[in-house]
Parts: sequence; structure tokens; C-alpha cells
Amino acid sequence: MTEQNIALKLCSDSMMTNFNQEFLENYNFVLGIEN
Repeated sequence: MTEQNIALKLCSDSMMTNFNQEFLENYNFVLGIEN
């Protein structure tokens, strides 16, 4: 992989991690309201 590809992958990986964390927090929040 080129350096640019590595940088893009790191960027996308961190974005997905942040997205997943926020999604799980929102999901748990919604579950908390329903229960």
C-alpha cells in the first residue's frame, strides 16, 4: 500500500470507530427510553 492509501485507511477506520461508538450510545439511549 502507498502512504496515501495507509492514511486514507487510518482516517476511515477512526471515522468508523467514532461512528460506531456514537451509534451504540444513541442506541442504548433509545433502548433506555423504551424500557
